[in-house]
Amino acid sequence: MKFIKSKCLQKAKGRKIGKYQITLEVTDNDILTLEDFATTYAPFQLWQDYKNEKITYDDFEKECEKLDYSDKYSKWLMKLFYTFCKLWKKYDD
Repeated sequence: MKFIKSKCLQKAKGRKIGKYQITLEVTDNDILTLEDFATTYAPFQLWQDYKNEKITYDDFEKECEKLDYSDKYSKWLMKLFYTFCKLWKKYDD
C-alpha cells in the first residue's frame, strides 16, 4: 500500500465532518489481507495455533483473551496505520 495523493473536499466546521479524497496504490495482497481482517479469524495467532486441534467453542472463547496478531498481519496493519498517519499530519489543524 502506497499513499499517492489526497485532496480536502470539505473542512470540518461545527457539526460538519471533514471529507477527503484519497488516492492509494494497493496490491491484491492488500485487498486479501483487508478481507481477512473483515471476515475471518486468520489474522490471529491463536486461531492458527488451534486450527488443526479439536477444541470446543467454549474452550476457544476462554483462550481468546490471549489473542494476538500473527507477524504477517501486524506488519500490514502498521503499514496501513503509517499510510493514514501521512494524512493526519497533512490535514491536522
